[in-house]
Amino acid sequence: YNSAENIVSTDYFALAAEMEVFGVRTYSNAAEAAALTQFEYYKTQANRAKKRDGQISPNWERSPCYSNTTMFCFADGYGLTYRDTASNSYGIAPFGCI
Repeated sequence: YNSAENIVSTDYFALAAEMEVFGVRTYSNAAEAAALTQFEYYKTQANRAKKRDGQISPNWERSPCYSNTTMFCFADGYGLTYRDTASNSYGIAPFGCI
């Protein structure tokens, strides 16, 4: 997301944006954050923390970092917001509708 408008899709599964997970904008695009609200589920920090292979693990979000074209936002294993280069291998925590 780096344009002036949101793009609507009909995907059944997606990654949450930084604003949908944390309820505040730290590293994502301001226009994206202004168009979104926090999901009720993620209002509890424990729900933002995820495990992979039994270990706490960072999980990518769909929000690109506003200040660097090679970075995306992610939730660390403790449920805090960060950003890192897209070449790193982190988990994903998609949400969806079946």
